[in-house]
Amino acid sequence: MTTTPHPPSPSPVPDPTTPPVPPPLPKESKFQRFTNSKPVTALKGQGKELWDSVKSPGWIRSVGLMVLGILVYNGTNYQWLGELLSWGGVGLGIYDLWTTKKKIFPGNKDAWISWLGQWIAILVLLILFWQSAHIYTAMARAIFPDQSIIQFGDLGAEAVSKLPLIGWMVASVLKVVAAMLKSMEMTAVGTLAVICYGYIQYAEVAPILLKGDIRIMDRLIDSLSQQQYVNTASNDPKVVKDLAEERNEFYDSYLEDIKNRQLWAYIVDAFVCAIYAPIFVGGYTNVVWNAIRFAFGLNLLDWANIMRVGISLFGFAFVVKRFVKIRREYLLLSGKIIS
Repeated sequence: MTTTPHPPSPSPVPDPTTPPVPPPLPKESKFQRFTNSKPVTALKGQGKELWDSVKSPGWIRSVGLMVLGILVYNGTNYQWLGELLSWGGVGLGIYDLWTTKKKIFPGNKDAWISWLGQWIAILVLLILFWQSAHIYTAMARAIFPDQSIIQFGDLGAEAVSKLPLIGWMVASVLKVVAAMLKSMEMTAVGTLAVICYGYIQYAEVAPILLKGDIRIMDRLIDSLSQQQYVNTASNDPKVVKDLAEERNEFYDSYLEDIKNRQLWAYIVDAFVCAIYAPIFVGGYTNVVWNAIRFAFGLNLLDWANIMRVGISLFGFAFVVKRFVKIRREYLLLSGKIIS
């Protein structure tokens, strides 16, 4: 049996009233340029037009001008010009931040206060972490007494102080950081102990951070809602049922695992504080001496250790809670999230 092919259909007659279809846009390249307000995608062959029409990010211009000032200051005899260029870079950066960085400097006064408050909270957290980390560096020195103390010097503050404009500011910060590190009497093992302590503190406050940001919770809900459970039949082998149960609990146990890590972090932290930061002068073993001191009305308590133990077990988490509330207020007032 043969088949007869259908005749070709006639070409449609274009409607003169229909506007012409514009030609397709050039294919987008993977290069994206972030401006002061939003990302702008650069199209192939339009690099020059993009550079001419969109200003480069303000921080690039500001840093570039300051670096140029430093080079002129150190490489030529025109140190006054280097100072002028560096100051110009600082002024340009401040102007750009103040006029264009709306998400950093919101127009709402209350949002601005909240934004400033969260950075103050972060600074307080760094100071608290430094204070309580003394306990873990003391533990490292007690376990490995033969290790030498790391000499940080001034962290290059003397050399940096010779730079124009920002030299004295950076040098002052480096000197403060060097003094803080020196007070901790860190060894090589002590450095690892401080890193471990950072993880312990993170485990203690992770539930607070998780439940304190609605955007994180939304992302978790979106991810967990896509979880597909594995169903098993009654006649499936036991190993299949066990694996399916583990598979189904892979996401469900996420919050429980965070709480368990928090509990164990507090247990380890309390144990280290009790052993290596005794709240009594002379430690717990010198009972007779402590009894004599108490009989004569002398102070038995080591207030420095009490402060550090309180920070490690309670103070750090307390400030994190305040930080979460301040940041929540900032996000609401600045319109970044809707209540």
